Amino acid sequence: MKKHLIAAAVAGALAVPAMAQVTVSGTLDVAAYKTGKSTDTIANTSTKTVGNADNRQDGWSTSQLVFSASEDLGGGLKATAVYSNRISDSALGEDRDRYIDLSGGFGGIRIGRFNSAISASYLGLSGIPTTSPAGNTYGLVVGGMGQGANTEGGNFERGTGNMIQYTTPNMSGIVATVGLRNSSTDVSGTTGKTKETQTQATLGYSAGPLALGLGFGKRENTVDNITGGDDADLMWVGGAYNLGMAKVHVTYGTREHEDTSGGGAAVKDMDLTLTTIGVSVPLGAVTLKGFVYDGKDDRAAAATDNVNLKGHQIAAQYAFSKRTFAYAVIGESKTTRSGAASTAAANETTNTHIGISHSF
Repeated sequence: MKKHLIAAAVAGALAVPAMAQVTVSGTLDVAAYKTGKSTDTIANTSTKTVGNADNRQDGWSTSQLVFSASEDLGGGLKATAVYSNRISDSALGEDRDRYIDLSGGFGGIRIGRFNSAISASYLGLSGIPTTSPAGNTYGLVVGGMGQGANTEGGNFERGTGNMIQYTTPNMSGIVATVGLRNSSTDVSGTTGKTKETQTQATLGYSAGPLALGLGFGKRENTVDNITGGDDADLMWVGGAYNLGMAKVHVTYGTREHEDTSGGGAAVKDMDLTLTTIGVSVPLGAVTLKGFVYDGKDDRAAAATDNVNLKGHQIAAQYAFSKRTFAYAVIGESKTTRSGAASTAAANETTNTHIGISHSF
């Protein structure tokens, strides 16, 4: 009896308060071969750029370092904190995710900066092999589809943060999300008042080999009542079906953007429709992937600058393990203008990436 009492006393003396479980994880992607070519053509005159100017080794995955912590709050409630940072050649690069999750029987609430459901769900259903090289439709959610470096209407993916998102519990395969971002700045003495709002909602269904999804988003940016602002609307619908020998993906999306900068009448400078088809074929350790897209961007303000969009990716993965795989991907994107009098460039971009990715 005395031995048990002594043991209990020692255990009590050594006891420490419960702490959150902290983990370090991430992905390191190294491209052994990475090259590309971009050709701009205006009035039958072409300018060609060869090679990649960025300092990121990523050829398939995003190299990043992730810190996460979770804590059981009791009563079925759990808190999770995540911070991730992209790894570039020079050093730790840009911030990626930084958010806190509260989850339980009611579903989950996420607050901070993160890949929003309207972006993540679309990318998952579309079957895009990778968003790194040419031939992907990642620009539908970030705003650069068919616009080169221009991001018309802002970013529906991570943006600047300040996002709150609610996800329902899984109800017989149905999961819904709603999200809101709202930020404002009042610098009346210099640049004026600015306000940015973003609302979004997704609905997903998954049962056996079938997955379906639908997403809506709206962004509004205003700069006081004099200089105007802009707004963007995004909608997509998609589905995937696993046939066993192959998985097939189909999506259709639209994105519109109106600009009222300068306080004048609204100008529609993006009216995008986009269709994608993806397929993934597992062959043991090798997985083959193909992806094509076709679309157009009609602009009421400048009909001669209407854009036709086409692209594709062909990719292969070889899995050494669940965490490590080698890859090769070839991508091509083309934008052509509908009018001979266009002063904007038609573009053809190709990329080839070969490398290896490891998750830890």
